[in-house]
Amino acid sequence: MQALYVMQAEDGSGPVKVGISGDPNARCVGVSAAADIKMRLVHCTPPVKNARTAERAAHSRLAKHRLQGEWFSVDPAVAIAAVDGVVRLQRYNEGTVTAAELMPAILAKFGGSDRALHYLLERRPEILLVLESWE
Repeated sequence: MQALYVMQAEDGSGPVKVGISGDPNARCVGVSAAADIKMRLVHCTPPVKNARTAERAAHSRLAKHRLQGEWFSVDPAVAIAAVDGVVRLQRYNEGTVTAAELMPAILAKFGGSDRALHYLLERRPEILLVLESWE
């Protein structure tokens, strides 16, 4: 299985790269050599099933920030949120994460109000479509 990663130039400048690898640290070294700039691994998920599908979903969430290929002009925190959101959603679909574990993202979306809990309880079947559309 492969993990999703976010990397950026070691000095924290420039775009971020969002991708997948069986060995994200080695991939970071390879990208550093190819880009001729020292890169750092900003974030890495645990290995996930269907990593390619998760990567495409993360890229889709970041599409308006795409520079080229897997490179995005976005704050690393935004890229990390996209990657982690996709992984949480995938694990929910697989039954390895509960709806309760998704609650922090839902609360953040609805400003931490009781509306979030009400929404989750009443529209549980629709929640996956909503989460997939979030950036």
